[in-house]
Amino acid sequence: MAVVCNRVKKRGQSQEGRPKSSKLYLAADEVYPNIWADETITLERIHNIEYASSSGPAGPLTIPDEEITGKSADQVPNYGMAKYCNLFLPRQLLLLMSLTECIRSAYVKLLSLCYNQETARAILT
Repeated sequence: MAVVCNRVKKRGQSQEGRPKSSKLYLAADEVYPNIWADETITLERIHNIEYASSSGPAGPLTIPDEEITGKSADQVPNYGMAKYCNLFLPRQLLLLMSLTECIRSAYVKLLSLCYNQETARAILT
């Protein structure tokens, strides 16, 4: 894994009018460990989303723990990843679940504003 940092230069601007910048590439072991998000906190936040959605009108929102089978298994290189949830890092799962939670709540809000189901779905897709 590599970390890419963007350093803004103090002088000059690019042709687009933005400050000039340069990229700095670091190996993962060159970055201070306390910069990375704590995985236990990330997993706790995921479980909080699962718990909060368990009684929601759209049904529970859970981590996709189904087995990878059929055509999907052929298209995804199998590096010991037997389930869909193994395809994502915990922070990626948190982001995807957070976005899904927001979309679901927007759908409910649109319905409460008297949009019909078809229009609400069209807005959110």
